[in-house]
Amino acid sequence: MLLRARGLRFADAATAEQLFDVNAAIAAASICDEQVSKLVGSGTETQFKFLGILQEEKPLRDWIQEVLMNCLGYYSFAFGKLKLGVRVNSSVIEAFTEGNILFQSLQIAPLKPSFNHLTANFADEEFEFVTNSITVYDIDHAKLIGGAASPLFLKSNVNLSGSSSKSQAARIVSVRLREELGGITADQWKQARQVSFRTTVLALNSEPGMVCSMTHPDMPGGAGEFRVTGWRLNKDFSIDIQGRTPPTTCTTWSSGPSRRMWLPIPCRWNSRNYHWDWCGTPTLCIQMLPTPCSTKMTGRSCWRRNTPSWPTALPRRSLPLPANCR
Repeated sequence: MLLRARGLRFADAATAEQLFDVNAAIAAASICDEQVSKLVGSGTETQFKFLGILQEEKPLRDWIQEVLMNCLGYYSFAFGKLKLGVRVNSSVIEAFTEGNILFQSLQIAPLKPSFNHLTANFADEEFEFVTNSITVYDIDHAKLIGGAASPLFLKSNVNLSGSSSKSQAARIVSVRLREELGGITADQWKQARQVSFRTTVLALNSEPGMVCSMTHPDMPGGAGEFRVTGWRLNKDFSIDIQGRTPPTTCTTWSSGPSRRMWLPIPCRWNSRNYHWDWCGTPTLCIQMLPTPCSTKMTGRSCWRRNTPSWPTALPRRSLPLPANCR
């Protein structure tokens, strides 16, 4: 679609690769091609599959959004190239604290879900591609905002132009509903937030779609996670970032590769016992953690191997593995 819109439908590979991120596209395609258990019926299926014809005249942006809607996908532009991604996990990649954001720039607001009852329309291959629909709703949220006697359902519809099975449509709308509500329990809804803040060029590695953590006294419980939804580089080289909470439960029914997580740890190197001492507020040491480690850990590292990202000014040593890190 992108090449056709640019008039480069028959361009060679070298020219085409100047317009989109090939590695990101391959990674997203591999996620979509994974075999997963069906949500409706038995057996396995390809996780996300687009089955349809692009025959209407629409702006390129609309077509990209319609196609990516069928795989929980998103897109952004990095270094002038189209970059694709899929929301399949909520592992933290970047960490923010009071030490790497501008003073008093953090703004936090509660989520305001626009729906708790979502219906997906799709062409069902089991009935010769006749239009069918599948509905997912959260009765607990409806009772929360409307009362137990008269639950209030906020209804919405989505058209999945490339989905052809109930299972795929159910997987998409289930994750989408959890994202909109901010989780599946009342406690998660209470802690869900929209965040916006300004930081420095230290955040150049962040990008839309990436999951980050925020450790700040204003956050519920002192810390939380958010998925970047907006990123803007200003003339003074500061960076404005917006995001919203992506609870881990949102991606329970989607599958993809695990990601290495970064956690902010105020620490001090203890050369005698070869570990980091918890200091409270001094210098920020960023350490790489494997995904299976608990995100609630503080003051210790689970990463036992030397890595290129290890701070060059710090000793390169293997660290003892805490008992609460599996």
